[in-house]
Parts: sequence; structure tokens; C-alpha cells
Amino acid sequence: MYHRYQTAEAARTVTAERWQDIADREAFLEASIGNLKTSEGVEKALREKFNVHKAGESVVLLVSEEGVEDASEPSSFGKVKRWFEDLF
Repeated sequence: MYHRYQTAEAARTVTAERWQDIADREAFLEASIGNLKTSEGVEKALREKFNVHKAGESVVLLVSEEGVEDASEPSSFGKVKRWFEDLF
């Protein structure tokens, strides 16, 4: 009988931890959705995710000597960036 109690108690603990993790994730997602309902939040998300800027703004790109690439042909990231620049 005691073994069944220990098993049930362990299962209850695991379930409570999972529930708390899910509740924390839900709160985070609701806050993120709230931020995306504002134009400032959407702009911030685009800037962070795609590293884009508005027309007239300057962007400083620091590159180490090891990371220097031939800039004659734009990368796929450069093409996506240019698309977003043209969009805004």
C-alpha cells in the first residue's frame, strides 16, 4: 500500500511541475501576443528577428577579419534584408 502511495505522490509532483511549466509558457506567450498587437511591438520583433532598419536610418555592421566575405554577390540574408527594406 505504501508503494502505491509513493508512486502516486511522485506522479503528482511531476504533473504539478509540468503544469507550472505550461502556465509559465502560457504567460510568456500571452505577453508576446500583447506586444505584437502594437505597431511598436511588431517593429521591434521585425528588427530583432530580421535585423532590418527604416529608410534614412544607418546600420553599423562590425565584421572581424576572419569573417570578411566577398560582397560582390549578395547573400540570401542580404536579399531578404533588401526585400524588407523595399517593403518599408
